[in-house]
Amino acid sequence: MTGWRLGYIASPKHFVGACGKIQSQFTSGASSIAQKAAVVGLGLGYAGGEAVSTMIRAFKERRDFLVKSFREIDGVKISEPQGAFYLFIDFSIYYGREVEGFGKIEDSESLCRYLLDVGQLFSCNWFKDLMIFMSRKFCNNLLFNCLRCKIVGKN
Repeated sequence: MTGWRLGYIASPKHFVGACGKIQSQFTSGASSIAQKAAVVGLGLGYAGGEAVSTMIRAFKERRDFLVKSFREIDGVKISEPQGAFYLFIDFSIYYGREVEGFGKIEDSESLCRYLLDVGQLFSCNWFKDLMIFMSRKFCNNLLFNCLRCKIVGKN
């Protein structure tokens, strides 16, 4: 559970050993409140599995909308995430372009600055100077900004 220092893994045996080496840094020392919240959040308490099923559906709808929307922008590449809260989007087709009122988009960092300053995107990070990382956990704002990004991308 993001932010609560709780987690679990189901994996092949050969991954468990490696995961165990870093596990203590991420999920150890969880408070009793966080543990009880996990019971509820995983559908083991109040509302059964209905609450989790509702969240899963909502995240799938957001993912599908965002992937579809970004794929509609010419030259933009995106792979469909299978379980993450974020998207890696390849906007490298825009590198080297001059943008009126901003200057040259040279790399992922300058593209993020352009999206933040001109496109007024609320959150954007760069990754390995090729892709842009965007969280999809902030539903309404991100969906709105996705549409705004599509408009900025056409200019």
